[in-house]
Amino acid sequence: MSAESLIEAMPDVVAFLRPDGLITHHAGGRDVPFLNASGSLAGRRLEEVLPAQTAELLKRLARRAIATRADCESPFTVDSVSYRVRLVPQRPDRVLCVIGRSAAMTEALPAGDAPAPGVRDRRSFVLEFQNSVSDCVLRERPLALCLIFLDGLGEVSRLVDFAVGERMLAEMLTRLPASGAEPDSVTWYYGQIGSVVIGVVIEGFDERERIREVISSVCDALTRPIPVGDARFHCSPRVGVALLGEDASRANLLFDHANAALLEARRGEPGTIQFYSDTLRLLPMSRIDIERELRLAITHQQIELRYVARHDLGTGRVVGVQAYLRWRHPLRGDIAPAEFLPIAAATGLALALSRAALHRLLADLSSLRARYGSDVSISFAALRQHVASGQLLADCIELTAAAKYDLGHLELRLAEQTLAGMAQPERALREWVDFGARVIIDEFGGGFCSLAQLPLLPLAGLQIDRRLVVSSGTDSAALRSCKAIVGLAKALDITPIAAGVDAESTRRLMLDLGCDQGLGDLYPAVERRAQEPAALGARAPRICR
Repeated sequence: MSAESLIEAMPDVVAFLRPDGLITHHAGGRDVPFLNASGSLAGRRLEEVLPAQTAELLKRLARRAIATRADCESPFTVDSVSYRVRLVPQRPDRVLCVIGRSAAMTEALPAGDAPAPGVRDRRSFVLEFQNSVSDCVLRERPLALCLIFLDGLGEVSRLVDFAVGERMLAEMLTRLPASGAEPDSVTWYYGQIGSVVIGVVIEGFDERERIREVISSVCDALTRPIPVGDARFHCSPRVGVALLGEDASRANLLFDHANAALLEARRGEPGTIQFYSDTLRLLPMSRIDIERELRLAITHQQIELRYVARHDLGTGRVVGVQAYLRWRHPLRGDIAPAEFLPIAAATGLALALSRAALHRLLADLSSLRARYGSDVSISFAALRQHVASGQLLADCIELTAAAKYDLGHLELRLAEQTLAGMAQPERALREWVDFGARVIIDEFGGGFCSLAQLPLLPLAGLQIDRRLVVSSGTDSAALRSCKAIVGLAKALDITPIAAGVDAESTRRLMLDLGCDQGLGDLYPAVERRAQEPAALGARAPRICR
């Protein structure tokens, strides 16, 4: 895919505009026909291509954005079609102008907000659930309550449009297997009990494997991508299950236990089905212990990093080293980041944890440079709270000055979700680039980053989500996603990086797509060698694959 064809396919108009209405640059605009019909806009004035009232509105907003140094947004209408414009100040005499259809996504979805046939609303579901529990207790009939959390749907509603999220949910509900009864007296029904939660009641058996089969079929229907215009969104269901009699004998307690199982399922991988058990009652106390011990580990500088080498997929040469958090508990052993990072975020320890990891990285620099050479990039994934606090850049400048390290070989890795939650990422990332660091978007393809925003960011690389890379050899949708991300990166002059190169076939496939760099289990672990004590009194780093 060429850069020109990719830019032309952008649905929004992206242009640079002067306060007097002169358009200096212009790209995209597939979904803005009244501007597309005008041909090239560069060198023309707004009055030549827009109605006079709309042109005056945009000039007034441009002057306001420059004067206040803040973004401005406004809706407007042309030919009975609603649009919205966003203006971002760039220089004292120029703003970035993005124009898109305000209803482009919602028009592509099926109309109507009513629940799908056979799917109850919250009130109807709760009443029927209470009646089912009473009836099953009297008849000693098995019943399972399953709560399904649609991971990703909330982000669509928050970052795209609430109406899009609601109608996506309505579309998913139409795909559910029909509620009813089977010949062996098994019955089930569904209910929408929250904006991102679906309830399923299954009566007739209590065998966990059979319940898992029914819920898996429901999850398969909910996982299939939903087209929205030219985009495709998908959700990742996670399920909590509680059994009548075995876990509780009252409706309200059964719901509480199913919800406890759901909370645990949300900590796991997409598609997790978690059955309630008494051990779940002990987990909150265990997490309190982890919080206290994590605080001590940060205080006593016990947080470690493991380092993963990034390779040139053609030659095998190491081109970068990526740092990942590691916590080796003296009694519990290795505690997975998926277990302690949410606790750190919930208890206010995330900022201190990220700063401790940065200290450790810079303390390990001498050993890393001795092992790989001074030209290899060192990549650090800062936690969201460290970035949002505005303290990350100041910490890096202070610590790299003390370690006499050139910021030009330091990479800042930001998760796509972190980028999506930043208020003004263009300005924040530009500060990093101005100080010499490089910025890479991590886990790209697994979140909801704005494609219209991407060309505006000073990025050095896009690291493709590991799940997409691993599945690309067997899943055509994942392969198409990888191909699109590589094409997008190439068009924007950004280095594509494949995470999850675990097999030779995956390496060849990524190379064929045009992805030159990657990391994964294909490359052997680098043996740890005895090193001189690192700077700042830290131990030598542990080098992993």
